[in-house]
Amino acid sequence: LPAPLIPVYLAVWTVVSIARIRDRTNLAVWFRGLREGLKGGHGQRRPMSWTTVARLTLAGRPPIV
Repeated sequence: LPAPLIPVYLAVWTVVSIARIRDRTNLAVWFRGLREGLKGGHGQRRPMSWTTVARLTLAGRPPIV
């Protein structure tokens, strides 16, 4: 995703996950995984272009839930 959409994407998935995961233990595991993913160390980032975002959206598959 282009950099400005990353916080929106993460916020949407955080809300969806909190709504889906009822057990506090499982939610804690999910948040630990999120924190680990945000730390980095996962290779070089190759963001998709805004053109791709627009094409996905027009096709009815926006990159953000």
